[in-house]
Amino acid sequence: MKDWRTWARLLATFAILFAVPGAWGKTALLLVLWVAAFAPWRRSDVALFLGASALFTVMNTVAVHRGIFAFAAPDLGVLPAWEIPLWGFWTLHAHRAVGRAPAPRPGPVEWLLTFLFALSFSLFRSSTAVLAASATVLIAALFRFHTPDDWRHVIY
Repeated sequence: MKDWRTWARLLATFAILFAVPGAWGKTALLLVLWVAAFAPWRRSDVALFLGASALFTVMNTVAVHRGIFAFAAPDLGVLPAWEIPLWGFWTLHAHRAVGRAPAPRPGPVEWLLTFLFALSFSLFRSSTAVLAASATVLIAALFRFHTPDDWRHVIY
């Protein structure tokens, strides 16, 4: 990872997740932390954060309804409040931690792979089948995207 700020964001996020009681306080503190810790924000950062949060919220909700997993204390539908922005954090953190160059604007292939990855969470009731389907999409994506930067994102 690039520098101490990368580790600090990660450690502070884990500290809040594990030490702060209550989903709403935890969510508020996480958002305040991330707004400050990722500053300055670019429009592409906001789009990545919000897009990943939205995509994974849908994927998690569908997976919970399909019986793949469940959260012990959901606050918003079937999800805890902090889970909704958490995937935006993971995605932006990965991009900031290992990304070397700005990501290009997604094209049709990227959108198709994203759709297929998300679809794998809604087609199956078995966690093994979801893992196999999502791994297959990831492997297919790596045939197209296989620069050192792409591999760093996968390994992260």
